[in-house]
Amino acid sequence: MSKINILILGSGLYFCGRGANNDGTILPSIMSDDLSEKINSCTIFGFSEKGLKSSKNKIFTILKKHPNNKIKFFFQKISLINKMLRKNYFDCGIVSLPDHMHYSYIDLLLKNNVHVMTVKLFVFSF
Repeated sequence: MSKINILILGSGLYFCGRGANNDGTILPSIMSDDLSEKINSCTIFGFSEKGLKSSKNKIFTILKKHPNNKIKFFFQKISLINKMLRKNYFDCGIVSLPDHMHYSYIDLLLKNNVHVMTVKLFVFSF
């Protein structure tokens, strides 16, 4: 089985947590030893430079604890998502955005044949 390329939408609380003692829920999962063997790359799309910088710092701190982890991490502004989706690079996407943004991005990923997992099971607005 070939390694997968993951797209993550959102670089905040669910992805990497808040503060030094919290690593969120998504980041620890993809960094676990048994799963990291199956992942080639992880591209995090964020809306703010501050959020992306915070995520980057958190990832590099965690990578020090997992020296055998070979996942390649990339950080992109959300404005580049359409360009990258056209290249059919991603095998799956994780949507970790504020509620009001879920529908449009889930729809975008599905229309580009990307398997989607979301941190919220349903949306109230679309």
